[in-house]
Amino acid sequence: MLDAISVPRSNGLSSSPNVADLGISNPPANEAPVAPLLNAVRRQFKVAFIVGLLLAIPAIYGAWKWLPPTYSSSAFLRVSAQDAPLMFQTADQGGREDFRTFKNTQRQLLSSPFVLSKAVNLPEVAALPEIQAMDDPIYWLEGSL
Repeated sequence: MLDAISVPRSNGLSSSPNVADLGISNPPANEAPVAPLLNAVRRQFKVAFIVGLLLAIPAIYGAWKWLPPTYSSSAFLRVSAQDAPLMFQTADQGGREDFRTFKNTQRQLLSSPFVLSKAVNLPEVAALPEIQAMDDPIYWLEGSL
């Protein structure tokens, strides 16, 4: 009776296993395998760090040297000529330094790019041949003051 039922016997191995059944997906042909690369970096971390550092230094220098700056800025810090007393006025809190500080502050404010750009944009100043001959009249005027 057992011979009447024919059941094909197999040892569980097939010549072409289905990869999808195993939960493994093959990467597309146009993509680089990332996992082996990350494993190699993890195994050789010190070497990868040194090589990365050696390659980063010239790359940063090149970017700093050959990429033009897009913005520039300037800042001015105005310091009061007189200290505000906490309790009472003393003899060393006033004196002859006030006028020198005032002159230096005014000189700094007059040579600021904001003031110089307003001065260069005035029609009577812009018509001067010295200003028209300069590529950067603000830089030239700042150096001339």
